Amino acid sequence: MVGVSSVETCLSQARRHDFDLVVTDVGLPGAGTEGAITVLRRQGLTLPVIGMTGDPRWCVMGPPERLRATGPLALLNKPFSADQLAAAILEVLR
Repeated sequence: MVGVSSVETCLSQARRHDFDLVVTDVGLPGAGTEGAITVLRRQGLTLPVIGMTGDPRWCVMGPPERLRATGPLALLNKPFSADQLAAAILEVLR
């Protein structure tokens, strides 16, 4: 597990290590309006992603379909429980 505070660091770490999944805040600094998920996907990283957000519109409307098409993706609306996180992990790792 690696903690990061910006999209640039997230990308650097994801390229350097063999992670099973990324859990990120959708609004990670440096990510722009569509967030860290878009940045990761644009960089060709197809590993599973769990996006956390305090903006319920992301969870109601969902992310753009093009993001789902490029790799497993689950969204969690903050605050969420440990059970919800566990279910999201199982979902994206299937």
